[in-house]
Amino acid sequence: MKVIRFFFLLALFSGSGFVLLPLAYDSASFFIYQHTSEAIVRMHMRFIPDEKYNQELSIAIEEDDIELANQIYEIGTDQNVTFNEGLIKSLEDKNSTWSTFSRNSRQAWQGAITGDVSSGAGFAGAVASDFTGISDFRDLAIELDAYPNYDSFTVGLSLVGITATALTVSSFTNAGASALAGITARVGTTSLKVIRTSGKLSKKLETVLKGHTDKIINKQVIEGLSEKIKSIDLKTADTKELNELYVLAKKTVNVKAIKPLAGALNDIRVIRGNSGFVGLSRGLTVADDLTDLSRLSKLSAVTKAKFAGVIKLAPKLAKPISKILRVLIEAIAFLFGSIVWLVSVLWYLVKLIKFIVARIFNLIKSRSSPVIKKSCVKLPENAIDGEQS
Repeated sequence: MKVIRFFFLLALFSGSGFVLLPLAYDSASFFIYQHTSEAIVRMHMRFIPDEKYNQELSIAIEEDDIELANQIYEIGTDQNVTFNEGLIKSLEDKNSTWSTFSRNSRQAWQGAITGDVSSGAGFAGAVASDFTGISDFRDLAIELDAYPNYDSFTVGLSLVGITATALTVSSFTNAGASALAGITARVGTTSLKVIRTSGKLSKKLETVLKGHTDKIINKQVIEGLSEKIKSIDLKTADTKELNELYVLAKKTVNVKAIKPLAGALNDIRVIRGNSGFVGLSRGLTVADDLTDLSRLSKLSAVTKAKFAGVIKLAPKLAKPISKILRVLIEAIAFLFGSIVWLVSVLWYLVKLIKFIVARIFNLIKSRSSPVIKKSCVKLPENAIDGEQS
C-alpha cells in the first residue's frame, strides 16, 4: 500500500510541477522585466479562450483588416486554438492573389489621395505624399481657413511635418546628418495624422499629445501663415510660392517645444518599423500616455510581426503591472502556488529519505539478528550438573 501511495504522490508532484513551474517562471519574469520580456506576452496568451480568438478573427475579416486577421490566426495556431472552419475559409479567400492585389492597390491610392489609411499599403501611399510636404500644407490650409478657430493638434503636427521635410531635404547637402531626425519626425507625424483621421487614435493619448503640439505653434506668426496660404492655390503653386510657404512655416514653429515630443515620435517610428502600420495603428488605439507608448515600443521589439494581433487579443499589455489587476492576481497566485509546491516536495523528500533510511536500517538489523542467536548455544542441564560435580 505504501508503494502505491509513493508512486501516486510522485506522479502528482511531477504532473503539477510540469504545469506550474513554467507558469511560475513566467510570473517571476513578469514582475522582474515587465514588457521587455516575452514572459508577459506568454502570461497573457495562455488564458485567452478559443471563443475570443474566433470573435476577433471574425471582426477583423468583416472590417477587411486582413493583416490583423492573419496575425490573430497565426497566434491562435501557436496556442493550439480551434478555429471555426467557415472563418478559415473566408480568410483563405481574402488572402488570394487577386483579392490581395486589388485591396492593396485600392488602399494605397486612398492613402495617397485622402490621407485616410487603413492598411500598410495605404500608409505607404500617405508617407510618399507627405514627404513632398504638400499634404502638410493641405492640412494647414483646411485648418487655418477657420483661423483663429483652428485645430491646434493638426496644425502643430503639420508644422512639425514641414520641419521634418526640411530636415530630410537638407540631409542631402550635409552628408545625411539630419536625415534620421527628419525621417523619425516625418513618419511619426504622418502616422499620428492618418491614424487620427481613421478614428483609431486613443482619446487620452490625443489629449496628451495635443498638450505638446499647442506649445509648438508660435501664435504670433500663425496669422501671417494663414493669410499666405489663403492667397495661394496649392494645386497650381510653383516652386517659388512653396518656398515662401516653407520659410514662413518654419518661423511659426517653436523648435524648443518639439524636443519633448521627439521621444514619442521615435517610439512611433520603432513600433512602425517592428510591426508595420497595422501594429502601430493598434498600439496608438490602446496607449493612454507617452509612458504606454514607450512600453509598447519595447513590446513591439519582442512580438515583431505579431504585435497587432497580440495587442488586439490582450490590450492591457499596454498598461503597467499596477493596472493589470487580473493578470497581477494570476501572477501572484502562480508564484504562491509554486512556493507551496516546492515546500511540499521538500517535505515529501524528507519523509521519503527517512522512510528509506528506516527500511535500510531494519533490513540490516533483520539480517544480523539470526547470526547472534546461533552463536549463543545453550548447553544441556545435565552437562552443567556434571561439571559442577
